[in-house]
Amino acid sequence: MEVVSVGKRLRSIRKQFGIRQDQITGDIVTRNMISIIENDKASLTPKVAKKVAEEINKICMDRRIDFNITVEELLESEEEQVLKIAAKLTEEIDRGEFNLNDERKKADVLEIENKLVMNEDYDAAFALDMVCEVYFSNRKQYFEAYYYSKRAVDLSAHVIGNPSIFKTYINVSYNLIYLERYKEALYYCNLALEKFPKLEPRDHYMVLMNKNLAASRLGEWELSSATIDDMLNIEKLDTFDRNKAWISKANRLAEGNRWEEAIQIYNNIFHELTMRPQKYLVLSNLIDIYIRIDKSEALIETMKQSKIAIETDPESVKAAYLGKIYFKLAKGYLYLGQEENLLLYTEKALEFSYCEKHYSDLKAVLEFKITYSCEEKRDELVKDVVALTLKWVKEKIIKRDDDCVWRLMSYLTTFKDVKNLKKIMECFTQLN
Repeated sequence: MEVVSVGKRLRSIRKQFGIRQDQITGDIVTRNMISIIENDKASLTPKVAKKVAEEINKICMDRRIDFNITVEELLESEEEQVLKIAAKLTEEIDRGEFNLNDERKKADVLEIENKLVMNEDYDAAFALDMVCEVYFSNRKQYFEAYYYSKRAVDLSAHVIGNPSIFKTYINVSYNLIYLERYKEALYYCNLALEKFPKLEPRDHYMVLMNKNLAASRLGEWELSSATIDDMLNIEKLDTFDRNKAWISKANRLAEGNRWEEAIQIYNNIFHELTMRPQKYLVLSNLIDIYIRIDKSEALIETMKQSKIAIETDPESVKAAYLGKIYFKLAKGYLYLGQEENLLLYTEKALEFSYCEKHYSDLKAVLEFKITYSCEEKRDELVKDVVALTLKWVKEKIIKRDDDCVWRLMSYLTTFKDVKNLKKIMECFTQLN
C-alpha cells in the first residue's frame, strides 16, 4: 500500500529482477540519466519511459520472467496511486476483507484518506470514510463509527451532488445517540432537516427518528412528541415505519401518564403489525403500563405472551431488543412479588445488554438491581452489585456520574458500608 515516486518505482522494478542501469540504456537513454531519474532529480518523460519499459520487458522475456510493464504504469503519479489504493481499500472494507481493528492497517487507511484530501480527491475520501463508518457501526464500535461519520460530514461540502451526503448526518447523529451525546445528535438532526428539506419519505423518517430518540433521552418530551407527529405526517411512509412512529407516540403518552391513550394506540395497531419484533416491543411496553396502573391480570397475560415469544421466536425477539423485554419481565415479577424470577430476568437483561453493548440499557437494569438489593438489605445481593459495578467501571462502561453509581454509593453511605464504598472510590482513582 506504499505510495512511491516514479523514480523509486523504476529502481524497485530494476532491483527486483536484478537488472543493471546500463542494461536499460540506449540511443536516447544514458546510465547517468537513469541514475538522476531514480533519485527523483529529473522527470521520466513518455519517450524515455517507452524505451525503458521496452528494455525491461525484453530482459524479463529473455529470462522467462512473467512480467510486463506499460508506459502508463511506469509513469503513474503518486496521486493516481493513491486513488487506486483508495478504491481497492474501499472495496475490501466493504466486503469485510480488511481488518480495520488492526492498528497498523487502520493507520494505513487514515494515511491514504489524508493524502486524498491533500490531493483534493474528495469523492474518493468521502467514499472511504463512509465505508469505514459502516464497518465499525456493524460491529457496534460506535466511537470509531462516529469518528468516520464526522469526517464524512466535514467532507460533504466538497462532494455536492453526491446522493449519500444526507446519510452522513443520519450516521453521525445515530452514533452520537449510542455514545450518549444527545445534544450533539439533536444538532446534526436539525442540521440535516435544514440542509435537505426535500428528502425522500424514508430518509426524512430516519432523520426524525434520530431526532425523536435524542429529544426523549434529553427529557425534552414536547420536542419528542412534536417530532413524532411530524413523522406521522410524512406522506407515502411504509407501514412498518408508520407503526414504529405510532409505537413512539404511545411511549410518549405513557411517559406523560396518559396510560389509557397509550394502551388504546397499542391495541389499535397490535393486530396490524406484520413485523413480529414490533409486536414484541409493544408487549414489553404494555408490561410497564400495567404495572403502573395496577392491572395485575392484564400484566400476567402480557408477560405470558412475552415469554412464549422468547421461547418460540428468539431471533425476532432479539431484533426487538431482548434486553428490554427481560428487564420489563423482571419489573413485572417485582410487582408480583416473585423474587426468584425477578433475579433470573434481571441477570438475563444485564447479560444481554452487556454482550450486545447496549450500555444505556445495562445501566438502567443495574440501577434497578442496586435499588432492589440494597432496599432488601441482602448482603449477598449487595456484594454482587458492588462486584458488577467495579467490573464495568474498570471496563469504562460505567462513569462516576452515572445514576447507578450514585444510587449505589448513596445506599452504601446510608449503610455505613465503608469497605465497599472505599473499593468503588479507589477504582475511580486508579482509572484517573
